[in-house]
Amino acid sequence: LLGTGTPRPDPDRSGPSTAVLAGGTAYLFDAGPGVVRRAAAAALQGRRELEPRALSRVCLTHLHSDHTLGLPDLIFSPWTVGRTVPLEAWGPPGLLVLTHQLWWPGSGGVETLLEEVRRGYDGPTANGRDLDVY
Repeated sequence: LLGTGTPRPDPDRSGPSTAVLAGGTAYLFDAGPGVVRRAAAAALQGRRELEPRALSRVCLTHLHSDHTLGLPDLIFSPWTVGRTVPLEAWGPPGLLVLTHQLWWPGSGGVETLLEEVRRGYDGPTANGRDLDVY
């Protein structure tokens, strides 16, 4: 068990994720917050299948946030340490929409206000707040 947490943030528990090790491969079930770091910690304890660069398969049991918030970390962090194969992810209907929303926040689900600002900007933001960028 890499994590058994709930939607409520808890400093002592990572989000839900279970690793099944078979044939030298790690199969992850769910990707709660902290999944990659917990896998890295298990790898340091001798479970080499859980080295971040080896994490390439995940099945999401359902799409609640506590089971999916680690998905961006699972996509990108192993790549930064040498994963050479794409992440294979399986899940229920809605997985493709969820993944697209990760790349384009504000396209659905949780409202997001995005605004790009450059150095020297001094003025209002989209939500009416004043912002100075140095």
